[in-house]
Amino acid sequence: MFKIFLSWVLKNGWNLFSVIGVIGTFYFAIVYVPDYVKEISDSKISLARESLSADLQEILFYDKKIDYSEVGSLIRGREIKLGFNYPYSAKDLLLEVQDRFVSNKFISLDRRQELVATIDGIISSAPKDRELSKPSVDWPMMMAYVISVLGAIIASLGLKSLTNKLQADREIVVDIAGGEIVINQGSDSAFVQAVQYENLVSEVLKDLGIPFTQNGYPDGGRDFVLQDETPPVQIEVKAYRQLLGLGTVRQICSLLARPGWNGILVVSSGLTKNAMQYVEQFNQMHEEKIRVVIGREKNQLKEQLLSILRP
Repeated sequence: MFKIFLSWVLKNGWNLFSVIGVIGTFYFAIVYVPDYVKEISDSKISLARESLSADLQEILFYDKKIDYSEVGSLIRGREIKLGFNYPYSAKDLLLEVQDRFVSNKFISLDRRQELVATIDGIISSAPKDRELSKPSVDWPMMMAYVISVLGAIIASLGLKSLTNKLQADREIVVDIAGGEIVINQGSDSAFVQAVQYENLVSEVLKDLGIPFTQNGYPDGGRDFVLQDETPPVQIEVKAYRQLLGLGTVRQICSLLARPGWNGILVVSSGLTKNAMQYVEQFNQMHEEKIRVVIGREKNQLKEQLLSILRP
């Protein structure tokens, strides 16, 4: 079991690393970047609070005159120095300094009361219409979210690219190796599954009221013949559990190519991209056309055959 797993890892290692890379891009774009920027922003705020509080305490303790607008200017100068927007107002700073004075047991009670009164006076004298306004946009965080969005887009494109490559790789394998007839987990054989799918197509044609001739197995590439259609139509039915590959489709187109006749390929699973392109190129080069019908359910087949045979 371990050897099988190791072999699979070695064979699909680049795919695993690609998936890890996409997941990592999502993480660093959506989670890590905003958190990292927030940590930087919080550290700047903490530094500014401590330095502003210390400066203002020194000014007030030594009875240096300062008014409310000068407190706001002190904050603005620190914003310019540190290069960010301080999230608290002058009133917030004064209240914080006031609390620090009250909590400082090394200052006498009378002196603390004087400082509290001084700060109350500064706050009460603040003209409300001159309150320093704060910018409404936090540009560092905004840039972080922009980077996150761009990272998420890049990661999504990477995931889509990886998915497309894996799909293309699977289709290349199918184009080279060919498809397989449906084999369910039950006891029915591949032949029985193929006959059941042909009978489903037969029921659809009967429901549509289209006369047909059904060939027996093996049919040589023509399961149904619609002689009364204009132009007449040959139908080949394929019950596959994986996409129909280029080599198989090339053979079917060759079998259905008959002067003056159109062809219909009915397949349960679908065609690879290269196989579908081959059918399109075939139709461009020939007057006779080959249409493709894809589906496992009766209603799916009926809808597509109706649009082809009774447009």
